[in-house]
Amino acid sequence: MSSRIWLPTGFLVLALWGVIARSVAAGPPAPLSPAAHPPAAPGTFPPSWIAGVNCSTDPKIQMHAYNDDLWILRQSKCTHFESPFVFVIFGLEKVLVIDTGAPGDPGFGEAVSGLVESWSEKNGVTDLELIVAHSHPHSDHIYGDPEFAGLVNTTVVGHSLSQVQSFFGFDPGQWPEQQVTYDLGGRTLDVLATPGHHPASLTFYDSRTQLLLTGDIVYPGHLFIFAQSQWDDFKDSIERLLHFAGTNPVEWVLGCHIEWTSQPGGCLSWGTSAHPDERVLQMRPQVLKEIHDTAASMGNNPVCGNVQDDFVIHPVYVCGITGGC
Repeated sequence: MSSRIWLPTGFLVLALWGVIARSVAAGPPAPLSPAAHPPAAPGTFPPSWIAGVNCSTDPKIQMHAYNDDLWILRQSKCTHFESPFVFVIFGLEKVLVIDTGAPGDPGFGEAVSGLVESWSEKNGVTDLELIVAHSHPHSDHIYGDPEFAGLVNTTVVGHSLSQVQSFFGFDPGQWPEQQVTYDLGGRTLDVLATPGHHPASLTFYDSRTQLLLTGDIVYPGHLFIFAQSQWDDFKDSIERLLHFAGTNPVEWVLGCHIEWTSQPGGCLSWGTSAHPDERVLQMRPQVLKEIHDTAASMGNNPVCGNVQDDFVIHPVYVCGITGGC
């Protein structure tokens, strides 16, 4: 099956920079809870992502339509080794962009603008408001913010904890336990506070697709905890995510990086610039319990080298930035 994008005349930048990869169907795993919910809107993932192997031919951004109303974009490792993922979710009144990429000038602003223009034209929608938010404000997730700042009908959410809380309607006195919602117009997202990797980290849940977008707190790779003071936050956030997935159907957990080979336990050292045998991005929701149990087994003293099938908990204050595997 092939992903497609309807491009307005003259929109050449996507043709130059985007890769619309051949897709494979994403078969739904069973949710952690048997509770009855409407079926998820179907979607697909590409068989592979650009992974720094063919820098002479790879575009700066790979663009993939999970379905008509949700896009997954990946920055090339040839522009920056972090190679983060960016998510674009369309509602009838607003479109939410989660993260804006790393240094390397991939051009997320122009690419997303093209998607919005094309989607609006196809769906007969005018005055769609563009909201640029972040899974968390590390530099590899906010670098492209200035590209959006001058766009018409666009809001770029601030980076500080107080700005994040204010925009999404969190009560600071109930952070991080409070869960809020954000309405895109005919599509409401759940927004969870998940500090542990960063104090202002967020996780977004789209009930339409049943995708849980976890930023850098859960992904196939190094689950970084930078300071001892964040260890309890990390464990508590994973427990909240596990509880959430027990009461809401989660088909796939999607983080913002891949630092893993296709083999179980295939930990790649942080900073690796090419991944010739890279794992897929999507993770089954059962990974939340695996992370929870691994963290719980360490008590108050996380250790280095605790490599599991699809992740490694990486306490930087213990192992250093490169010592996780």
